[in-house]
Amino acid sequence: MKYPFDHLPQAIQPSIKYNTKRELDFKDKEGGGLNSKMRVATAGKKDAGRSKTLNYLHISEGGFMELKKLLVGLGEALTQNVLAVIESTANGYNDFKEYWDADNNWENIFYEWWRTSEYRLEFITKEDKEEFILNLEMAEPSEEVQSRNWAYSRCRWLYETIGLDLEQSYWYFDKWKDKQEMIKQEYPCTSDEAFLSSGRGYFNNTKITERQAEVKLESTILRKGYFEYDFTTDSQTKNKIIDKKTVKWVDSTFGYVEIYIEPNEYETYAIGGDTATDGTDRNFSQVLDSNYNQVARLIIDKDEDLYADHTVMLGYMYNNALIGIEVNHSTHPIKVVRERLYPNIYVRGQNPDSIKDKHKGKLGFHTNSGNRNSILGEFRTLAREHIEKVNDLVTLNEMLTFIIDDTGKPIAETGKHDDSILSFAIAMFIMDQAPRKKAIDLDDGKSKILRHKEGVVASRRSKTNRIRRRL
Repeated sequence: MKYPFDHLPQAIQPSIKYNTKRELDFKDKEGGGLNSKMRVATAGKKDAGRSKTLNYLHISEGGFMELKKLLVGLGEALTQNVLAVIESTANGYNDFKEYWDADNNWENIFYEWWRTSEYRLEFITKEDKEEFILNLEMAEPSEEVQSRNWAYSRCRWLYETIGLDLEQSYWYFDKWKDKQEMIKQEYPCTSDEAFLSSGRGYFNNTKITERQAEVKLESTILRKGYFEYDFTTDSQTKNKIIDKKTVKWVDSTFGYVEIYIEPNEYETYAIGGDTATDGTDRNFSQVLDSNYNQVARLIIDKDEDLYADHTVMLGYMYNNALIGIEVNHSTHPIKVVRERLYPNIYVRGQNPDSIKDKHKGKLGFHTNSGNRNSILGEFRTLAREHIEKVNDLVTLNEMLTFIIDDTGKPIAETGKHDDSILSFAIAMFIMDQAPRKKAIDLDDGKSKILRHKEGVVASRRSKTNRIRRRL
């Protein structure tokens, strides 16, 4: 801030009232002058910009701060004709990215790396240039960023499609040799690449962003709304249960439930649920068919009983779908499902009783170190091979912010959610316990109902084979 002021010619340098470490006040001693100030503030301070009137605002590295909180205070200080700029290196899918995507008053400007004129590398010999050109011609498309095939294919795209010269493409290749998987983040070629290709993503971000565009274009939501219902008392158990005769669907843009594929009377369904933890996550349920197509989803923020009841009604709607709700943080939702006398609840097996030598079962799904990576890995395989089975933008958005941290653990980025991912993975995992009810006859086209024995499947096949069997 002070450098440009100090280097202005004396003839045009404005008078100042005082010059501090963080502020320049452009007034003269009599109170005249420019009657304006320049101030530097720390982004982490909640009161940054408050009680000020701002005509010009420059936020630097906005992708590395909590922009929403910061702009709450700054927003009230901006004048109607303010010139405001938020610049940043991309830093994943965060507040800066959300402002970039939103329909708001900000204008997006992306500066590609090749706008910097010195980002080019001369070939040392003629042979080096000829070899580079040959490698560009021979390159095949690849998704493996760490492979030379991908690097040469990318350089050919930069040369032939974007129109860079060979020296610029060669510079990019030279950078790739050191950066490899981080090249997209450090030297992005598109804005989407800058935001989403941090090299730490758990899922294939390219496939996810392509599916997001398809979902927005196709409008996969058939219905959105919620259920209305009354309760009755079961004559035998005296439990408070849902009166099925009173259940009514209500269309609403603010509904908890989204329907993507209508129920099929011959299909088998499973519902995976992930409950809110400390209030940062939501109560989330995913409904899948036996081919792992996402047919519906449910989101309710806080009310666990309302969440459990809506999950029950989704279960009724989808052929008494098997319901498996995570019990790590709260057992209340699965207890409500049981109290409603829902007929098809996932039972996790336990060790045999030491005296009676009988297996005991407990309701609900328990995520632990032994199964978490396994169920997530199964979902990742599905997303890589058949991302079209995911129909929900909320789930796709969460997949973009699900990363591998420094310890190698798959986890949601700080401040982001993972409830849609875990509920989807749980639904996939428990499908083997769902009673089979699927009608397909490839010989004569007539429907058949194939009923498998209900209950726990005695032996599990490998996760990969289970996926391939249904795809």
